[in-house]
Amino acid sequence: MSPVAGGTLLDSDTSPDRIAPNFTREAFAGTAGYYSRFRPPYPPVLLSDLLTRAEVPAGGRLLDLGCGPGRIALPLQDRLGEIWAVDPEPEMLAEGRRIAGPSRSIRWIESTAEQLVAPLGQFDLITAGESFHRFDQRVVGAKALGWLRPGHCLALLWQVNLWPGDEEWQKSARGIVSRYVDMRSASSPPPGIGQFATFQEALASIGFLDISTHEFQAIHEWTVESMLGYLYSTSILSRRVLGDRRSAFEADFKGALARLGGNGVFQESIRFGYALGRRA
Repeated sequence: MSPVAGGTLLDSDTSPDRIAPNFTREAFAGTAGYYSRFRPPYPPVLLSDLLTRAEVPAGGRLLDLGCGPGRIALPLQDRLGEIWAVDPEPEMLAEGRRIAGPSRSIRWIESTAEQLVAPLGQFDLITAGESFHRFDQRVVGAKALGWLRPGHCLALLWQVNLWPGDEEWQKSARGIVSRYVDMRSASSPPPGIGQFATFQEALASIGFLDISTHEFQAIHEWTVESMLGYLYSTSILSRRVLGDRRSAFEADFKGALARLGGNGVFQESIRFGYALGRRA
């Protein structure tokens, strides 16, 4: 199945209360620490496969758009010569700097992808990890074509999340989430955002060639606390969004999973992947 990239294609929007086309400025407020601790990491085999397929040279130059606290930049900092880690949210960048410590390769940059100023034809790889849905995809894609060296690639990474399986613990967790999630707080593109239905459609329409997708499975062990931490890293169930409902939410979530018995550890095979397009 093609990974979803966004809704139907529209035009561009410059609403000043947004850090990205379909996220308000406060969408991820207070989530950075949860994001870095509780989001399952991209499998090392995925990142190695990506560097190989994208033909990134040793000591190459990476531009990571919507970098968050560095889920791509941090594991690659010793393998690349220079990384531009770009995000509009200061909390995310501060968390990335905290984890990285002094880094010779990572340059943390506060900017939206749409507004970024970067040199043309200078990057060996551009990535967007679970962030492409936040962009005006036509605008950012066109800029990425210019930023890349000829023959180099844009990669759009994803993770299938929120426990989509049919085990009882997954059904229970999703059931509590559905009771508390406020769809009014869920981000959706306002009128005027250039988005596509799938990553493949986006890459092809923007002008990338040799488009391919690659998927990986990784076993991850959850506890109730790490599941809650994961939810607090999202824009739909952050502690800010829950507000005074947080205690009730935690009690219901813990109670639902406790009723299943077991040792409190829940194992899941998570699907990760990326779509790759190459500049001519």
